[in-house]
Amino acid sequence: MKKIFELYKEIKAKHPEHLLLIGDGDCYFLFEKDAVAGNKCLGTDMHSRSDIAETPVNIVEFPHHCLDAYLPRLVRDGYKVAVYDTKDLVRYKTKARVKVLTEAGKWYLAEIKGLKEGTIVEGIYNPLNRAFDFYWNGEGAMLWIGENGELINE
Repeated sequence: MKKIFELYKEIKAKHPEHLLLIGDGDCYFLFEKDAVAGNKCLGTDMHSRSDIAETPVNIVEFPHHCLDAYLPRLVRDGYKVAVYDTKDLVRYKTKARVKVLTEAGKWYLAEIKGLKEGTIVEGIYNPLNRAFDFYWNGEGAMLWIGENGELINE
C-alpha cells in the first residue's frame, strides 16, 4: 500500500486539480483529500492508515467492478477525475546518474563494484517501485531512484 500511496503522490503532484483514482489489483483507491471527496460523493466507507506515511492517511477503496457506477457520479458532482491503473504501468528506457542521496544509497552503491558517483548509465525505470535496472561490467545491477540515483534527460 505504501508504494501505491507514493505513486498517488507523484501523479497527484502533476495533476492537483483532478480527483485521482489509483487501481491496484481488484480495487481502486482514493487518498487524502480525494478520499474525503469520494466518501462524501459516493457514500463509501473511509478509513485511515498510519503505516504508509508519517501522518495518518485517509483512504477510500472500492472494488474494480464499481468503477462503472462510481465514475459517472463523481463527474456529475463536478469533479475532474483521473484514473490510473497499475496494471497499465509502463517501464521505460531512460538514463540515470549515479548520485548518493541517502545513507542507504551509499551502502547500495558500495555493492556495485567499480561504479562511481556521477556515472551516467542507461537502463529501464519502473516508476511504481522506483527501481532502475541496468547492466554494469556485464552484470545486472539496480539503482534506487531517490536513494543512489537520479533520472536525467539528455
